Formats: sequence, C-alpha cells, structure tokens
Amino acid sequence: MGFFTDIVVVSPKEAKQVSRHASPTEKWPGCEAKSLDQVTFGTLYGILAGDPEADIDFEDISSSGKGAWVSRFPETFVECLTEYAPKDFLRVAKKWSKTEELRGLYEAADLRDLIQEVWHLAHQAQGEGKWLLLCTSGA
Repeated sequence: MGFFTDIVVVSPKEAKQVSRHASPTEKWPGCEAKSLDQVTFGTLYGILAGDPEADIDFEDISSSGKGAWVSRFPETFVECLTEYAPKDFLRVAKKWSKTEELRGLYEAADLRDLIQEVWHLAHQAQGEGKWLLLCTSGA
C-alpha cells in the first residue's frame, strides 16, 4: 500500500506547522509522490554525488499524532541537486529506479519528472532563503 510523500518549500518560521496539514502542498509550493522517504532520497543523493556510500542526515522538524513526519532536506542534498542540468535527470532516474528501495515501484520516466519537480523546488528554496521539507504520512 505504501505511504504518502509531500515535498514543500517553507520558511523556517513555518516549518513546524507542516505536520498539522493533511495535504501540505495545498498550503505551500510543493509536489506529491508515494512511498519515498529519507532512505530513498538518501539513495538519490548517493547517485547525484557519484558515491553510493555517500550519507546524508535529514533534520527532524516535527511529527503529528496522526502519523505525519516532517524533516528538512540537508543543504548538501539541495546544493548537489541544483548543480545538475535537466538533461541529466533521465540518466539519474534510470539508476534510481533500479535501486533496491525503488525497484518495481516507479518507472524511470516518472522518477525523472519527480526529480525535475524537486529540482525546481530546491531552486525556489535557495532563491527565497527557505527550506525544502520532506513530509511522509500514512502507512
């Protein structure tokens, strides 16, 4: 069945409010996906960084009694992603789709589109001095 994933751009001042919203993308700029979490985005970071052993730590921001968890994408992830050009997203998505965590869950073309959405959000966060947050909920 999986869980829901929202990726949103918020000001640091608003970050703790995100877990109170059933659908954060209705209030803040963002995108939605399913069954993507810190582990899967950590794997993406390894691909982007060219080092499968690369590790990143998400900062826990808040959680709710309804099972929503909110964490901040590390700046190293945001910086690494924004250095890429959209023409490279399909190559990255093909590698990501073949990882143990995502095999059979997503087609490479769908992941390419998601990477592009997150890339735009990462640029927006950088340009506005805001945070890129990962929100997961449900089970």
